[in-house]
Amino acid sequence: MTNLTDTEKKDCLFQYRHDATLGGYVMVKNTKLITFAEAKELWNKYTPSFANQHSQDGHPEMAIWVNCKDDTDYREDKYHVNKHTKVSGGQLYEVIEKRIHP
Repeated sequence: MTNLTDTEKKDCLFQYRHDATLGGYVMVKNTKLITFAEAKELWNKYTPSFANQHSQDGHPEMAIWVNCKDDTDYREDKYHVNKHTKVSGGQLYEVIEKRIHP
């Protein structure tokens, strides 16, 4: 049995989708198991499209899932952005809600 390094392990999934013109959604990319490096490449490739869809209220969603045992193991996401993500200058920002009370 070969011991793979973390960069060689195919235990990640990448997904990117956005709203369709006539309702529903378009699944732009939905991979089988890939390495984390491959998932990051796809993330960087699709970030401009995500930002464009976001600016048009297209309700995009993009995620890198990690530690996956198979192609349907969507339990743990490393990065996950959606319509609630802030987009500024082509960069994605997580908005954190914090209740403030005296």
